[in-house]
Amino acid sequence: MNDLVIREYAPADRAGVIALARQLQAKEASLYDRMKPPETIDGWYLDFLLDACRKAKGTLFVAEVGE
Repeated sequence: MNDLVIREYAPADRAGVIALARQLQAKEASLYDRMKPPETIDGWYLDFLLDACRKAKGTLFVAEVGE
């Protein structure tokens, strides 16, 4: 792989992580009727994940390839 970096989430990653969550939601919505529409996935979802990580003393990681 080219310049693969795995690191902890930073606030500057917010838009990219939300976009990725929407892509995942779109894929899952094509498979399961119970999924919310991708456009409903927004900042609340990332805030939920970050809060769950804090409560569990976990960490959210992001992967970058190149820039």
